[in-house]
Amino acid sequence: MTPNNKKSNTIQVFWIALGQLIAVCLTIGSTMVLTRYMDKFNYGTYRQIFYVYTTLLSVFTLGLPKSYGYFLSRISKEEGKDFVNVMTKILVLSGLVFSILLFFCSPIIANILKNEELKTALKIFSPVPVFLMPTLGLEAIYATYKETYVAAIYSVVTRILLFACVTLPVFIFSIGYKCAVIGFVFSSFLSFLLALYLKNRPFRKIKKKKTSISVSAILKFCLPLMGAGIFNILINSTDQFFISRYFGTEAFAEFSNGAMELPFIGMIVGACSTVLLPVYSNLCKNKSIAFEDTDKIVEIWNNVLKKTVMLIYPLIIYCIVFAGEIMVVLYGSQYETSGKYFFIMLFNNFLSVVSCYPLLLALNKTKEYGVVYLFNFILLCILEYGAVRLFASVESVCIMSVFCLWMRIVIFMKIISEALKVPFYKIIPYKTISIIIFLSVITALSIRMLMIVEYNVLSIFKTLMIFLFVLVLLSRLFKLDYLSIVKPLLNK
Repeated sequence: MTPNNKKSNTIQVFWIALGQLIAVCLTIGSTMVLTRYMDKFNYGTYRQIFYVYTTLLSVFTLGLPKSYGYFLSRISKEEGKDFVNVMTKILVLSGLVFSILLFFCSPIIANILKNEELKTALKIFSPVPVFLMPTLGLEAIYATYKETYVAAIYSVVTRILLFACVTLPVFIFSIGYKCAVIGFVFSSFLSFLLALYLKNRPFRKIKKKKTSISVSAILKFCLPLMGAGIFNILINSTDQFFISRYFGTEAFAEFSNGAMELPFIGMIVGACSTVLLPVYSNLCKNKSIAFEDTDKIVEIWNNVLKKTVMLIYPLIIYCIVFAGEIMVVLYGSQYETSGKYFFIMLFNNFLSVVSCYPLLLALNKTKEYGVVYLFNFILLCILEYGAVRLFASVESVCIMSVFCLWMRIVIFMKIISEALKVPFYKIIPYKTISIIIFLSVITALSIRMLMIVEYNVLSIFKTLMIFLFVLVLLSRLFKLDYLSIVKPLLNK
C-alpha cells in the first residue's frame, strides 16, 4: 500500500467505520447478556442511568469534541500539542462539574423518573463523566493526522474492557445493577488512562509551543454547537412525546420499533464527518477562500456524497419495499403495524446521509447551524401538534418529522452553496442520485412481484443478496463503478 493510499480519505473513513462497527457489535452482545441475566427492574435501572447520562452529555461537552477537527488542521503540530492539553483540561473541568451534579442531584433525578434506586445508582455512577469526557475528541485528533486506525483500535479495546468489566460479571454471577455500574466506572477509568496516552502519542518528540487559540475562541466556536446539540435531542424526543401522550403505550411501542434508523448509516456518515472536518477546515482557514480551494471543496463534497449515495440509497429503497416483512422478522407478527412507521421514517435517511456539519463548521457557520436547529424544533412542535389535532394519526406525526428533517438539510445545503458562492445544483450529484434511485426501485419492485417473500430471516437475506447482485450488474450499464469505492482498500 502506497503512502498516499494510506492517507486517503476513504482509508481513514474505513478505519473509523470498522472500529464503530465492532464496537456496536460488542455493545449489542453486552445488551443481549444483560437483558437475559438481569431482572427487568435491575436492567431498567441500569438503562435509566445511561438515559440521564446521555441526555445531559451534550450540555456538558459544550460541543468541544468537534473543535479538535476544526482547530488542529489550522495550526502547527507544535501548537497542536499545547491545544490538546488545553482542551483536555477544559473537558476534565466540565466532566468534574457533571460528576458533582450527578452525585448531589441524584435524589431530584430519582424523583423525576420515579425510581428511588437511582439515588444510589447515580452516586455510584457519578465518577464516569470526569473519566470519559476527557476521552472525547480522540477520533478527531487521529483523523487530522491521518492515523484513524489508532482511533479504531482504541474504540475496540475500550468496548472489550467494558464487556469484560460489566457483562462478564453479570453473566458469571447473575449480579444486580450496582456491581454492573461499578464495573462500568472501573472500565471508564482504564479508558481514561489509555486516552491520555493516545492523545499525547501524535506529539512525541515534538517541542510544545503555546497555542494561538484562546479559550474564548474555543468557547465562541463551541457554544452554538452545544445549543444545536440540545435542540437535536429535543427534536429526536418530540415524535416520542406526541405519540406517547396522544396515542397510548401500544402505539408508542409500535412507533419506537418502526422509527429506527438503519444502523450502518450513522456509522458511515459519522466516520465521513470525522475525517472530513479537518480536511475542510484546512481548506477554509483563510477568510477569503481561494477559487481553487472552493473547487477542491466542491470536488471532495460531491465525491463523498456520490459514494455515500451508491452505498446507502439501494439499501434504503430495499427496506422501503420490504418494510413490513423486515419489521415482522425483527420483532414478531405483533409488530407488523410498525412496518407502516418504518416505511415513512425511512425517507428521513435519503437526506440524513448528507453530512453538512463538517463543512458548516469549517466555514465558521456555527451560529447559523444552531439557529436552524432552534427554528426547526419550533416548527416541528407546531406541525406535529397540528397533525395530532387535524389527522389524529401516528402516520401524520411521522410525515411531519420527515418533512422537518428534509427542510433542515436543504437549508444547510443552501447556506453552504451561498458561502462557497457556487450554484445550489453544483453540490448535488443529481445524475448519480437519479440513476441509483431508478435502478434500485425497478430492481426491488421486480423482486417483490416475481418472488414470494416470506416472513423469515432466510427469505429477507436471499432477496437482499439477489437485489444487490442485480443492482451491481445494472449499474455497470450506467457507468457506476462500485469497485472504485473499495479500490483504496485493495491497492497495494
